[in-house]
Amino acid sequence: ERIPRGIRRIVQLLFGMGMVLFLVVEGLIISRFNASPAAGADVCLILGAQMKESGPSDVLQRRLDKALDYLRENPDTIVVVSGGQGSNEPVSEAQGMRDYLAARGIAGERILMEDESASTKENLEYSAKLIDKSENSVVIVTNNFHVFRAVSIARKQGYGNVQGMAASTHRGNLLNNLLREFLGVMKDFLVGNL
Repeated sequence: ERIPRGIRRIVQLLFGMGMVLFLVVEGLIISRFNASPAAGADVCLILGAQMKESGPSDVLQRRLDKALDYLRENPDTIVVVSGGQGSNEPVSEAQGMRDYLAARGIAGERILMEDESASTKENLEYSAKLIDKSENSVVIVTNNFHVFRAVSIARKQGYGNVQGMAASTHRGNLLNNLLREFLGVMKDFLVGNL
């Protein structure tokens, strides 16, 4: 009660606007949870995630397994694996993904590697050097919570024909991933990536 009424109203208004923004962004994120691309894309681009000593993390393995289904059904589609090597990773994410796909029957000549990137923006920017982003039809493979942002960044970078493909997420991590992704969308919007 000691706070002046005008200040209270401003705080309430800002809080309300923040909640509306949060709900709109989360709605956009959730709207891409079941993204499923058309068959016959020229390129399947798998975004990197952590590689462990034992192999791909759960997040990355879900992306790889989803991509494998698509690559087996579309034998003319090439695949770009994208991701550099973090300080806590035994190999680059791209190398780990390449090894995983090759061990499961994807021919080496179908796999292109981009192994320098450290963010979604860089995944897409550096991978574009390996393909014709304005002409090739591209399917971006990532987890469901990440599809909206990844495809939006790709479009901003000039990918002319791009779709997302949503891999699942461990349910126990979903709420945390949704909150973090809200922050990721806001950051990429503010720095001009979206």
